[in-house]
Amino acid sequence: MTAISHARAADPAGYGDHPLRYVARVTITLTGPLAVSNGQALDTGGADVVRDANGLPAIPGSSLAGILRHAFEDCLSDLGTDEAAQEANSLFGPPVEIEDGSASRLSVTWAHIHDSRNRPVDGLLTPGGGHQADPVLADAREGRRRDRVRLSHRGAADERGKFEDWMVAAGHRFTFDLGLRGDETDWEDWRRLLGLLHDPGVRLGGGTRHGRGAFTVSRLLAGVLDLRRPQDFKAFSEISARLDGSCPLPSLDVEPVMARPSLSVTLRGLRADSPWLPGGGAPEGDESMAPVRERRVVWRDGGGTVEETPAHYMPATSIKGALAHRLAWHYNALTGTFAEDIVDFAEVTGAKNTAVWSLLGFVPLSREERKETPGRRGWLVLDDVVLTEPAATQQVEHVSLDRFAGGARNGLLFSERVLDPEALRTDYTIHIVPPLNGADEATKDMRDALDRTLRDIQRGRLAFGGGTGRGNGRVRCDAIDWSDGGAWIETGTLPGQREARS
Repeated sequence: MTAISHARAADPAGYGDHPLRYVARVTITLTGPLAVSNGQALDTGGADVVRDANGLPAIPGSSLAGILRHAFEDCLSDLGTDEAAQEANSLFGPPVEIEDGSASRLSVTWAHIHDSRNRPVDGLLTPGGGHQADPVLADAREGRRRDRVRLSHRGAADERGKFEDWMVAAGHRFTFDLGLRGDETDWEDWRRLLGLLHDPGVRLGGGTRHGRGAFTVSRLLAGVLDLRRPQDFKAFSEISARLDGSCPLPSLDVEPVMARPSLSVTLRGLRADSPWLPGGGAPEGDESMAPVRERRVVWRDGGGTVEETPAHYMPATSIKGALAHRLAWHYNALTGTFAEDIVDFAEVTGAKNTAVWSLLGFVPLSREERKETPGRRGWLVLDDVVLTEPAATQQVEHVSLDRFAGGARNGLLFSERVLDPEALRTDYTIHIVPPLNGADEATKDMRDALDRTLRDIQRGRLAFGGGTGRGNGRVRCDAIDWSDGGAWIETGTLPGQREARS
């Protein structure tokens, strides 16, 4: 008998050390916009999203696997870097540079978008079919364009800081499959992997630190099938390879798993004290400037629709920009960096500021910058502030008078549409998640600068959006609620780290 025939005699089914199949079909709903870039730059400076053969947005399986792998390694960080990597290699396969590598035991399909009937679109669509008129798919093809601008310490657009992004609107749904070849010892890792999908710090695509990629799990069908048992083999064979096909698995509830020790801070009773203007929107009338609005997808009674009336919102990027400028100011004050001693202001403001670089992240814009300082994600995870109810607006006229002639100066007679202060009443939560190998980078001065920045919001000393120099965007909150009672600000130790050390 050959070696192969001997192995088959010992294991007639041919499953070897992996007779079990852990299977899950996951449906997620975007709670924020999604940007999975296809890497092809547009003329406007941004990049389009990844699309499938139908021209619909999709999430590659490699992107999902990469996100899950990093999160899986993070949640095992207490074991040590080497042991966490070995555990991840067992599921996801070792890196390609390892010579004696093996294939990943975890398989991840592409995530396909849902149509208005709440069914994932898997496979080629028939030209001229009913899908062409589907409003949810039409919205997905159209996507969303968001103008972006980065302001310098002078308050004007920074160099190379004016561009736009394309993304998938919030509310769209995607479905994908997870499959793991294993045995009874993999149950704990499987539950951990599914639990990571409920971690608010685990997000999809790019721009995860300023409002993108947030999602919730709408449905999770999962099961463990032993292929040595005829009934389990039959059940496994009945699971359709198509995401829009049958999946006779039970619904499963799993406990959330946090990838890394983290905490959150909530601004209770966040409200506007003055009219506010997150600019860049399409005019509703003859005004020159208007607040941004976006349509979202909503799901009711098993079906999806696109909102008829776009919702006003404050982009997370606007909040992040205001926080960055005030954070740099407080950090410079705490470290004794004052204007009369500064030779180059660009070196102590923006991303060059140490506190901003650490807490809010940094993206190199040129090859030279990438060689000198690689990009890194920040600690703070921000979201858009979306108004769930229609907001009252008012049009405000502006004119600059010629001091000699007494008439309007050329080009300075304009109007803007601002949102009523009463429209903003909410609790706003910021998640604080340390980046990889960055748990010790938030020094006491950085934490104090962040605390003072948030207290400025509480006291009404910080403004968001456009026209802040003429009174727009002044906000305040009733209280600042730290999930750990503020211990991280004082000690620099995250809640999970305290538990691990005790």
